[in-house]
Amino acid sequence: MSDAMVEQASTVDRDARPFEWWMMSNLALGVAFNCFLPVLLPSYVLAAGGTATDVWVAMSMAGLFALLGPSIGRAAARRRAHRLVQVLGLAGMAIGLMGLALSHGHSWSIVAAIAVMGVGAAAVAVAAPTFILASDLPADFQTRQLTWLQLNLDLGKIAGGILLAVMATEKLSFDAQFRVGSLVLGLLGVLVWTTSRCAAGRIRQCDQKEINPIAASGSSRTAVPWRTLLLSLFVVPVVAQLLGNNMTMMETQISAMLTVSGLVGIGLYLLAGRWMTRSDPGVVWATGHILRGAGGVVLGAVGLARGLPQLVVLAAFLVLESMPAIAWMVQTRAAAQVVPQPTSGMMGAVRTSRRSVPAGRLDQRASHHTECVGVLVSASPNPVLSQPT
Repeated sequence: MSDAMVEQASTVDRDARPFEWWMMSNLALGVAFNCFLPVLLPSYVLAAGGTATDVWVAMSMAGLFALLGPSIGRAAARRRAHRLVQVLGLAGMAIGLMGLALSHGHSWSIVAAIAVMGVGAAAVAVAAPTFILASDLPADFQTRQLTWLQLNLDLGKIAGGILLAVMATEKLSFDAQFRVGSLVLGLLGVLVWTTSRCAAGRIRQCDQKEINPIAASGSSRTAVPWRTLLLSLFVVPVVAQLLGNNMTMMETQISAMLTVSGLVGIGLYLLAGRWMTRSDPGVVWATGHILRGAGGVVLGAVGLARGLPQLVVLAAFLVLESMPAIAWMVQTRAAAQVVPQPTSGMMGAVRTSRRSVPAGRLDQRASHHTECVGVLVSASPNPVLSQPT
C-alpha cells in the first residue's frame, strides 16, 4: 500500500506545472477588487444620490468581512475542502456583482452585495496559496508557482482595465457592467473548479504522508484582534471625510491607469524574481516595501504642497504598509550583532531568516504584527489578512 501511495504521489507531482489554470482565481480577484469595485462603485453610489462617506463605508464592508479569512481557512483545513472553498469564493464574488446590478441603488442592498464579495474574496485568498504551500513540491517549484499566482493579480488588472474601457466606450449602464463582471467571474469559477483537482490532490497526498506543514504547525492563531477591528471602523469615516467628494476621474482614465499598472507590475515581478535568485528573497521583499514607503513620503509631500488631502491619506497608507519590512530588517540586523562572538549556528539562523519572506508564511504567528497594518492599508481584502491556514 505504501508503494502505491508513493507512486500516486509521484504521478501527482509529475502533473504539476509552474502555471496551472486554477491560478486564474487570483485573476478573478484582480478583476473584481482592483477594477470593478474601485472604478464602478464610487460612481454608482454617487449617481444614486450617495456621498463620499457612503462610498467608503460601502467599500469598507469588503475589507471588514474579509477579516473572516483566517476562520474560513481553518474550516477549510479541518475538512480539506480548499477546492470547494475556492470555488464558493469565486461564486460569492460573482453573486455580489450580480447583487449590485440588481440593487437599484438601495444602500442596504449595496452593502450586502459588497459583504458577500468580501467573504468570497477572503475564501479565494486563503485557498489558492494553500494548494502550493501545503504540497510536497520542491521549494524552487513552489516559488515559481507562487510567482505565477501573484502575476495573475496583475493580469486581472490588465484584463479588468481593458474590459472596463470597452464597456465605458460602449456607454453601458452600471447594471449592465456589473452583470458582465458577474458573468466573467462565473466563467472563471467553472474553469477553476475543472482544473483544480490535481492541486487539491497534492494536499491530500501530503496529509497521507504525514508531512503536511499546516497540520504540523498546530492550531492557528489568526483571529484578528478586537483592537484592529475597532481601529478599522474608526479609520473608514475619517478617511471619507478627508477625501471629501474628490471622485471626478473618468472611468476610461482609471481603466487605462489600471492596465498600465498591471503591465508595469508584471515587469517588476520578473526583475524582482531575477534579483531573488541572486540575493536573499527576504531582503528583496523588505527592500520593495521600503521603496514603496519612500514613494509614499514623496507622495505625501506633494499632497501637502498642493493641498490634496487624498494624496496625504494614500501616502500614509503606503508608509504604514512599509513598517513591517523595516521592523523585519532591523530585527535580522540586530540578531547578527547581539552576540559579541557570533557562533556558526547563530549566523546560520540569521542567514535563514534573511532568506525567508515574513508575509505568506504558514506559521501565522510569524506575521501576526502585520494584521493591524493590513486593515489600514486598504478597504479591499489584504493577502496578509488571509494567509493559508
